[in-house]
Amino acid sequence: MPYFSQLDALRFAAALLVVWSHAIGNNAFHHGELGRLGVLVFFLISGFVNYQSLLKDASLSRFGIKRFFRLYPAFMVSLLAAAACWGITIPQLLCNVTMLPSLLGQREAIGVYWTLEIEVLFYLSLLFFSRLELLQRPVFLVAAISAFVTSGLYWQHLRNIGAIHPPDAYRKFLLFFAVLYLGALYGWAWQRSAWKYALFGTVLAMGALSIPSHARLWELATYWMSPVIFWGVLKWGANMPQWISGLGKLAYSMYLFHPFLVQWLPSNWVARCVALPILTIPLAFLVYFLVEDPLNRLGHHLAKAGRD
Repeated sequence: MPYFSQLDALRFAAALLVVWSHAIGNNAFHHGELGRLGVLVFFLISGFVNYQSLLKDASLSRFGIKRFFRLYPAFMVSLLAAAACWGITIPQLLCNVTMLPSLLGQREAIGVYWTLEIEVLFYLSLLFFSRLELLQRPVFLVAAISAFVTSGLYWQHLRNIGAIHPPDAYRKFLLFFAVLYLGALYGWAWQRSAWKYALFGTVLAMGALSIPSHARLWELATYWMSPVIFWGVLKWGANMPQWISGLGKLAYSMYLFHPFLVQWLPSNWVARCVALPILTIPLAFLVYFLVEDPLNRLGHHLAKAGRD
């Protein structure tokens, strides 16, 4: 699979948007749209990259090993830090260790973990559909997006009429799953320069996310901006300076560890937006070089050994 250095730079930008969203908190209007835009971009990148990675090497075991060592070590450090700093129950800790706490009836130890739960289920679905040899069929990818969109909107309808009373997170889970598969469809379209499926999938996924927004302009804008930003950076960002792409390696640790620093910020929201990245980036740098990078290399080594 070709290395898309510009997507590393985009990862850093997405992580920074999430950091800023949490730094602002409730101190400024539309702060939530920053975080939402960052998460949507993260999901599009994840769908795109993981789809292409699995097509390059169809070994399900090697894909699983690399994904495990990519996500789990830094996650476990953050989970243990959360347990030490904030205190969580043993059942909550054990369910969070699986990275699927809400499916097991427990809350996430840190609020940002909700996206990891979606990511893990996405990986499992990719492995399943790869086994069935469906991932190279654009019609299937569009059908998957349609199924998640339809399920999410129907769930919302049942909730609105009082037929069921689940958390709204279930609707978001289904719709964000559609965004991940939209990223996978982008991966297929990029390989073949076939854009009609990508355009149709974009209208499906982003249109569905927009429906419950009740004409909130800024929220609607984030949904439609995310694919535009993704494609703009992918197509025209290949010549970004290397140091900017290098910062993208810190994005995952920035995402996981910035919540620990929010409580130490000043009250002024502008100062918070300046202080939180300044504090988060060195911490992410430390976690990356002590935990992420060596164990990610180990995962690739084990996957390569399995190939040999």
